[in-house]
Amino acid sequence: MSEWGGVPAVRESGFAAEVTSVEPLVLVMRGNADATVETALGELVEQLHRLAAAQHARVVRVDLSQVEFMNASSLNAFTLWLTLIEELPAADRYVLRFTLDPKRLWQHRSLRTLSCFASELVEVEP
Repeated sequence: MSEWGGVPAVRESGFAAEVTSVEPLVLVMRGNADATVETALGELVEQLHRLAAAQHARVVRVDLSQVEFMNASSLNAFTLWLTLIEELPAADRYVLRFTLDPKRLWQHRSLRTLSCFASELVEVEP
């Protein structure tokens, strides 16, 4: 299991998520995120949030382009992440910039919904 910036990678049941860069912070995910990875994904998000806050990051890039499927439980990890960001003082908040696969329509629908939750904290790249 690789580790960048003290954040261990998640590799479970056909799913992988790992930090591939710490400056800028980049999280790359691939495979299928179902209920079996929900807990590990939540822990990864919390650790990455602590790292981003400690580094005073302005943006954290989240590459979902290789994710085939994410169920609602796994997508909820992003809601948790946004909640953690919103708990920071306004000057310390950072943006989650998502990279999607234009062919995976579920990604666009899901991230559009997520951006409604915290529009100033979510950016989506095609």
